[in-house]
Amino acid sequence: MYEPINIPEIHSLPDAVSCTRFALMHNRTIVYPDSKKNDPLHLHPYWEIYLHLSDEGSFLVNGHLYSLKKGDVILTATKDLHMRVVSYPIEQENYCLWLDIPESSPIAEALRNLSTPYIQPDAKHLSKLCFLLSEIEKTLETNDTLYLSSLILQAVCTLRDTAITSEYRSAPSPLFQQILNDINENCTDIRNVKHLCERHYTSPSTLNRLFQKHLHLSPHALLRSHKLAAAAKLLENGESVMSACLHAGFSDCSHFIVLFKRKFGVTPRQYRMSTQGTAPFHL
Repeated sequence: MYEPINIPEIHSLPDAVSCTRFALMHNRTIVYPDSKKNDPLHLHPYWEIYLHLSDEGSFLVNGHLYSLKKGDVILTATKDLHMRVVSYPIEQENYCLWLDIPESSPIAEALRNLSTPYIQPDAKHLSKLCFLLSEIEKTLETNDTLYLSSLILQAVCTLRDTAITSEYRSAPSPLFQQILNDINENCTDIRNVKHLCERHYTSPSTLNRLFQKHLHLSPHALLRSHKLAAAAKLLENGESVMSACLHAGFSDCSHFIVLFKRKFGVTPRQYRMSTQGTAPFHL
């Protein structure tokens, strides 16, 4: 249902932890802007804790571009539209922990209370978080679910306790951040890239230059991803395929169905049927 991203094997935990499944990935590699291994702009129905261990980088979450330094954390909630930005070849290291958590669980409540995707742990909490994620990675081989449960709970508590969420270093261009905000908040009203340019009194060439510089992504691709995400939410709320298509800002329903299936792997109708009630965990 959700577009494929590079998530490893899913592991189960005891029900008492209120976290039924999780996945962990530790990446240490050279990344390239045009590599097919890079995750696209995507969303999924689970929480994600991304620990950045490289010297520099950036991350896009719901229209906000965060410039990262070593030790920064990005926390994304279920259905947040997000992407690690790769603008040029660079050696990167990160941990990524995915949690499938009931929204009513204490873990989800603790993460929601952080109120921002961007977290700057102090040295003490960063060291502890690195240790915990490393221990999770090692313990996966032993399948000690009780210890894994303890480690995950400690990792969430470490994020909760650090609570250092000072002003993030956003996009260096105020115009670009305004455009990102506009797409995030008003994507269903923006007809196309030409209309976006008109709304911000800028030329298509300037817009493309800004997007390539900061995201290595076209404005058309970002706008389309936001519209598709909006359509997915409408379908989850029970709207018909035609209604979701039009309310998300698409004018051609046949083209919308093609784009939706390409992005999510199923047709809008199949998506709507599968998300009635409790949404399943899809990769």
